[in-house]
Amino acid sequence: MKLTLRNKTKYDVSDTSTKYSIVFVVTKYSELDKIKPNLTEDNFKGAMLGEERLENIIPKHMVIDDSFEENIVMAVKCEEKPAVDVLAEQVAELQEVVADLGGM
Repeated sequence: MKLTLRNKTKYDVSDTSTKYSIVFVVTKYSELDKIKPNLTEDNFKGAMLGEERLENIIPKHMVIDDSFEENIVMAVKCEEKPAVDVLAEQVAELQEVVADLGGM
């Protein structure tokens, strides 16, 4: 399965991944070091997990397990953005549009 972030970065993730737990399997910590900086709230806006769009999903924390023989597993735990935050963003966007129209 592929995770495609807003910035067009693509990653292979485990087929067991869901929008609430995205699982990366790598062989070196340096691979995780390259992945982590892209896992931002902004990059999750409009991201795709396989064929599913991740609407209002935000990454909260990561769990790394290196107890496997050759692999390192990182699960990125995500949750729904609170409705009040979603509404506040929508109101801010509408206010910008109204301000732009007023300046015409």
